[in-house]
Amino acid sequence: MPFGLDANGFTLKTIDDVLTSIRTKQQALFGAAFAAQLETSGIGQLNGVFANEIADVWLLSLSVVRSRYPRWAEGIYLDHIGEETGATRLAATHSTVALTFAGTNGTVVPIGTVAQVPSTSARFVTTAAGTVSGGVVTVAAESEDFGPILGPAGAVNDLVTPVSGITTVTNTLDAAVGRNVETDAAFRLRRASLLRAQGEATTSAIRADLLAIAAVDEVRVFNNPTGSTNADGVPAHSFEAVVRGGANQSIFDEILDSQPAGIQSHGFVVGSATDENGDAQVVKFTRPTDVNMYASVTLTVDADYPVDGDAQIKQAIVDYWEAFDQRLGKDVVVNAFFGLIYAISGVVEVTTLLIDDVTPPVSTTTTVIGTRLIAVFDTSRITVVST
Repeated sequence: MPFGLDANGFTLKTIDDVLTSIRTKQQALFGAAFAAQLETSGIGQLNGVFANEIADVWLLSLSVVRSRYPRWAEGIYLDHIGEETGATRLAATHSTVALTFAGTNGTVVPIGTVAQVPSTSARFVTTAAGTVSGGVVTVAAESEDFGPILGPAGAVNDLVTPVSGITTVTNTLDAAVGRNVETDAAFRLRRASLLRAQGEATTSAIRADLLAIAAVDEVRVFNNPTGSTNADGVPAHSFEAVVRGGANQSIFDEILDSQPAGIQSHGFVVGSATDENGDAQVVKFTRPTDVNMYASVTLTVDADYPVDGDAQIKQAIVDYWEAFDQRLGKDVVVNAFFGLIYAISGVVEVTTLLIDDVTPPVSTTTTVIGTRLIAVFDTSRITVVST
């Protein structure tokens, strides 16, 4: 059996194959009598040591061969493969939050002011300065660490950096969670999607190109090749990209590069991009409208219910919704939330679960979300009553 590289690929020589090869050669050199003693002799034991080391080299060779294939490549070697087709791994990002400081009018909250969540020690650092007016000032902040750092509404309330004139700090809304470095598995899938979309002026290609823009979270593309406005409200012979996240100009530039010849972009955000001739072309797209969702949960619990059970339920509802890759136009189905609530230790019965786009919520069924809308959950808009 041939081992190594050939026209059919790479055939690995295992430790058993290596040991057999060594013994066969020893028998040929020293005879059958010598070979018969290998199982119990010191030389036979040395054969096992040598075979193990040689087998490690064969495994290294297999790794080198596989590092050139997206299916098996890992880490930096997968990054190299992605770069060959213009795909790059998504970097880790910080979580972001709006911090509201209360204190004496005229007090300046400087950049670099730190506040934290006492229960988890998650720290957030202001990225802009602000001056107290009317007793408060709200400034942008980001997590000190990368990744999905949680900052539930009202939880970032411990001022780590003393600021004379500031008495309290809090966050009215949840922190927008960041992300960890994209995993190998996720990067493989996204690279394959981008590769399939290259060179095609289709809705899937336009969507893939827009998703490749930094900070773009979601994209939905409506296409109308007909001669009249369609049911989605897209004019004749045009397409509309609904984009959440990302810088406007980056989106304008990408749409102009991706759109089919002779087809106009449609939308309610209007700008321009420069074509290959240096001429400015009008480009349009749409930003989705957030629909604030409200939830009310009443439940009975037993002694196993944790002290922070109410907060866990609120966060579980938010996390469940945020986990969807595509939330644009996604309806909110109340029944889908029962399981995650019962998953909290000590929950005996969910007596009432209301989720709605009005406050107080009244719906026990499904809230229909329009195609250019996106439902948004926040722990500050969720109430939990446990008895």
